[in-house]
Formats: sequence, C-alpha cells, structure tokens
Amino acid sequence: MPQEPVPPAPDAGPAAGPSTTAAGPAAETLATPVPKTTSSLEKFGNRTLGAVEESGQDIFSQNAWDNVDWTQEQIDNALSIVEQQKQAPVVQDKAEDYITNASQYWDTFYKQHEDRFFKDRHWLALEFPELFPKTIPAEGFTVFELGCGAGNTIFPLLAAVDDPKFRVLGCDFAESAVEVVRTTPQYAPEEAAGRVHAFVHDLTDGGQPSECFPPEDVPPGSVDVVVCIFVLSAIPIAQLDGVFRKIYACLKPGGVVLFRDYGRHDLAQLRFKKNRYLSDNFYVRGDGTCVYFFESAEVDRLATGAGFTVLQNTMDQRLLVNRARKVTMYRMWLQCKLQKPLEGETTTEGQLVLPQGTDAAGPAGLEEDTAATTTPGAKRVLESADNGTAPAAKAPRTTTPPPPSAAEQE
Repeated sequence: MPQEPVPPAPDAGPAAGPSTTAAGPAAETLATPVPKTTSSLEKFGNRTLGAVEESGQDIFSQNAWDNVDWTQEQIDNALSIVEQQKQAPVVQDKAEDYITNASQYWDTFYKQHEDRFFKDRHWLALEFPELFPKTIPAEGFTVFELGCGAGNTIFPLLAAVDDPKFRVLGCDFAESAVEVVRTTPQYAPEEAAGRVHAFVHDLTDGGQPSECFPPEDVPPGSVDVVVCIFVLSAIPIAQLDGVFRKIYACLKPGGVVLFRDYGRHDLAQLRFKKNRYLSDNFYVRGDGTCVYFFESAEVDRLATGAGFTVLQNTMDQRLLVNRARKVTMYRMWLQCKLQKPLEGETTTEGQLVLPQGTDAAGPAGLEEDTAATTTPGAKRVLESADNGTAPAAKAPRTTTPPPPSAAEQE
C-alpha cells in the first residue's frame, strides 16, 4: 500500500506547523513536553504568507508557505473542477476491478519500482516524536506500520532507536512490497534480533475486516504506536469503520495512532482528468492504484466511532513554490493523533501520555517521501500522475539522514 509523501504529506509540516496547531486538546495536553529541535526545519510552520505580503516580498522568495488560507475564488474553482471530474467517471466494470483487485495493482507497482519510488521518512521525529522513546520500558515498545510498502518508515526507525526491546512491525497487502522489505540487507539481522517483522495482510479482508490482526503476527492489545501514513486513502471510505476498529483492538490501553494523509482538494485531487473519478473524492491513478481525499470531520467520525480519543485533527494547508519556473502548488494534508483510552476511561478528551523520556530525538528530515514537487519531473511523481514510470533510482539506504534539500518534498 502507499507510503507516500507525508509530509509528510508526504506520502503529509514540522514542529511549528500542524503538530502544534492541533484541533482539540492536542499539543497542550501532552503529558511530557516535546522540546523544540535544533534542526534547520524548525522554521517550518512559521513561513507565513500574510507577513510577506505586508512587507512586499516576492511570493517566490522561498520554497514554501505554511497555513495558507484559500480565497473564495480558489474554493469555487476547486469545487468546479471536482464537478467536472464527476461528469466523466470511470466506467462501472473498470471501477469494480480497481477496488476489488486493489492489492494486485499495488503488487504490480512494487514489482516495478521496488524501493526506488519513495524516500525514507527521516522527517518522522519532527512530526511524530512519539515514535522515538529515549527510554524503553522493561516490557518493550512496539510500533506497527500499516501499509509498510518498501520499508521507508521501518528502517529509519530501527536505525534511530538502537534498543533490543524496541520492535517494529509492518504489514502490506502487496506481496511484492513485503518482499522488498524482507530482502533489504538491514532486515535479516534485525529479524534475527527480534526487532522487526513484516507480513502480508489486507486491512479490509476482502471488504469485511475482522476485529483483529492475525494473532501470530500482532496479538490484540500488544502495540504502543500504530503508524498510518498515506495508507488509509487507498481504501474505500465505506470500509474504514472496520479498519479503525481493527486498529483499536491491536493497541494497548493508552496506545496512539499517528495518521497523515491527503486532504480534500489537495493539488493531487484537482489534477485528475476525466475517467479517473470512482466516487465522491475517490479516484484511480494511471497505474490502477486508488486514492481518497479526506476531510477532518470524516476522520473524527471514524475515530470516535471506534472508541478513540482525538488528540489532533489538523489540515496542513501549504503553498509550495517552484522559484525557477514560477509555479505555485497548493497542498492539503490531514494530520491526526488518536489515542485508545486507558482502561476505565470513556472520555473523548483524554491526554496523550508519551513513553518515558520521549522527545524529538531521532533523525530530522524531509517533509515528503517522493521526489521533490518543485522539480521539472514533478508530474511523474505526484500521486495523481497518469503514468507508472519510476523516478530516478534512489541511493541505497543509510542510517544517517541526508541534510534537508532546498525543495519541499511530496
């Protein structure tokens, strides 16, 4: 399944961005304060377009602007584009094939691209410090990634937290993706040490998700943190209620879900042409893989319906700029943090209790997973691209994150 921007869109801003502008109790209720990092990415979240407009600076003076409000004209234009997309949908028989055989399309994707399409998520510590406990409890600490793809979350986590009691699980319904993870050189020694386990699993189980994961892989109530980054958008929203219940069952009381995915009217949605529309806000790409574009209220409903406390539910509205070509790109990414209440708690206004010593330690990194959207090759990499060609082969994985590039990443 996709493991995209993330920026994280992504496969999705850093410290001062969506992480600290949460809806609801979010950041201010963190039991353990998360110190600011000294990364060069610390400026993210503070690049305010309004301030620049007041000073008369050029919009192309930097690569990105945060928390950008849309004008009514932009909103109307987006609604008009979506309405045009509805007028030329995918024919019914093909639409059923894309949904029914989703795993086959993703399997083909990873057979073709292997680990060359998405970048390792070295931005994780900046957005999700919950993944990097400095002190591991005696009973261990387990992270479970849904839609692990080629391991772009798994391997940065293992490299960053060198503790035998820290374990990372990953599942994907594309057999070829799991095979890529298992054949990565870092996997075998970590598996032998009991620190990693990747397995094939369909979150929807053919549209009727069971209430738990295979117990031999993920025992109920055994996981501290579940990671869902640009993954649930690959599933029809009608099937997500069961998926959220399944996630809830695998978490320990107090366990956390870290969610980042496409937001409604993101550039990727508005770039779709005719014969890509499947149903409301659900589309198929040229390679047969599907994508949904969320609204905050939808995730809130899914989460609370499954029993979660919503700690953060924020739309990251960002304007990316290609200064060389004078092109602007409006991105919308939804970022959420959900918590399974402690035993005996039923309130939907709980607190996020971070593991002892958790802070933003770990590799600072980039906002997105795929190749930079501000490069001339951006069309090949955007999730809405109408072809399946791979970008240039990426360098082998390293345990040391690369320095941030000047370009925003998707």
